[in-house]
Amino acid sequence: MGADNPRSIVGQYLTALQVEMRPNTARLYQTAILRFRDYCTNHGPALFLPESWGWGDVGVQSLERYLHQSSREQGWSANTTHAHLTAIRHFFRYLSRSGYLNRNPIQHYTLKKTGNPPRFSEVGPDELGARLQQLPSDTPEQLIQCLLLELTYSTGVSVAQLCRAENLEPLPQSGSLRIHFSKRLPLERPLGTRGLSLLERYLKVRQHSTGSQPSVRAGLKPVPTRHQCPPFWVDDKGKPLPPAKLKQLLSAPLLEIGLPHANALRDSGLQHFSEAGADMRSLQKFRGLKRLQRVQDCKNPVFGELQDRLFSHHPRTTGPGSERGLPD
Repeated sequence: MGADNPRSIVGQYLTALQVEMRPNTARLYQTAILRFRDYCTNHGPALFLPESWGWGDVGVQSLERYLHQSSREQGWSANTTHAHLTAIRHFFRYLSRSGYLNRNPIQHYTLKKTGNPPRFSEVGPDELGARLQQLPSDTPEQLIQCLLLELTYSTGVSVAQLCRAENLEPLPQSGSLRIHFSKRLPLERPLGTRGLSLLERYLKVRQHSTGSQPSVRAGLKPVPTRHQCPPFWVDDKGKPLPPAKLKQLLSAPLLEIGLPHANALRDSGLQHFSEAGADMRSLQKFRGLKRLQRVQDCKNPVFGELQDRLFSHHPRTTGPGSERGLPD
């Protein structure tokens, strides 16, 4: 292939994209392919590409270095990196189908799956509980903020799920909460005295602002359908609060208690639950995780310290003249 082939072939591919894909997807793929082509052109010697390189000279090594360097320099998230890889894979399939390449060199390349373990907080449960309790809850908006934060911490349910809940049913006798959804089975989670108190207050405010009947209680029929009653989250005038607005309400109080986002509050709840002695299955259910492996990092946040102590006292790592003993 000649030196101008990468440019001319990309032009033909981009023309085909306009026909095959939606405009937004086509623009994303165009950006990814042009960036990758320019990267190969500018870093040819480092990628061991010939001076007059063609797409047949580009392989997995070039792709890996491009994704790694771009992620580091541009601060790409895992989703952005995966989107660029998807676009490049689609381009190479086009080259193979069109006869420009005899084989697809990146056909079987996939990104290594990396979990997103929680970032453990140094704030203990008592201190975090005190910070949450110090937040004002005088106005309806402040009450919703405090309730959502308490629910996120105490139940392990994401803010996105809580925002889409059809009803929150307090169960005072058991000190728990039943979360109803429109198209899935309800979840039941422990909530605690403060969470139940905030929920009871919000239900009264909601009833006053919407004129709706009180929330259902344990043992009674579930709440009516959405066509018969307003959404669960409403402002002081009874107008629905969409998920985007609810998430926006949490930005300021989260910073006030020293956490960057709502998931950090969920992680803190999981960490404190683990430190209190919860077993792996309970932690898995708490966060609604499908794979038990995602919980292993949460079970013992001080595993690194434990491992260091193990190695320092292990008989196989102890020298002939040193003491052997058990960890203190």
